[in-house]
Amino acid sequence: MNITYYPYRPIHAEQGHITVIETAIPEMYSGFLRSFREAQDSVKLSDEHFNRLALEKYTEWIGDLMLELDLDVKLKRLLLKHVLNSLDEYTATKLIDQARALSNEVLAAVDSLDIAMDVAPITEIDAIIKFSGLHFSPIIHEDIYGKIETLVKALLELNEQKLVVLTNVTHYLDVSQMQDLVRLINTTPLTFLIIEFSSQQHRGYFADCDYVGIDKDFLDSRD
Repeated sequence: MNITYYPYRPIHAEQGHITVIETAIPEMYSGFLRSFREAQDSVKLSDEHFNRLALEKYTEWIGDLMLELDLDVKLKRLLLKHVLNSLDEYTATKLIDQARALSNEVLAAVDSLDIAMDVAPITEIDAIIKFSGLHFSPIIHEDIYGKIETLVKALLELNEQKLVVLTNVTHYLDVSQMQDLVRLINTTPLTFLIIEFSSQQHRGYFADCDYVGIDKDFLDSRD
């Protein structure tokens, strides 16, 4: 996949790799953010043959790990759907039987009221799973690396094939955690893009990534 921001030459993003674009130019940084977050036209996306790809269709905006990434909002609905599609018949039947048993227990509990009442049994698997209140553990949100690791695992489960776009990773991960993230992505078919705004280039921090830095003088680190 190629990412083009005129007048710079295309930046190639590969599966199993983390591509980093770090710029000291505010307009360029905001142009990248608007393009990937709002599908504006500052950035062009294309395949290996330079056929144009629609940003909104081929990118997955994650953004700032702390300020924008809410795992429950971003992924819970998709993972619930994935779980529903993955359930075997035995497990589905067992869940329905347990839901009926719970309904009977509730009905028995109100029997003493001597009032004609009934329960609406939950027999749909999706309703049963929603009723369970399934959500991401709060512990994950307290550990920023654990949060991004969970994101990666979820994207793999969902067979994500889009360009996954994050920002401001240097604010949250230390060098060791960044190296762990690189090794993790290297074992997956995911394509990750990190966008950073900084007056200083972090080549060492991103040593194992496909790095492109644009300094305040508009110079490309690849030249």
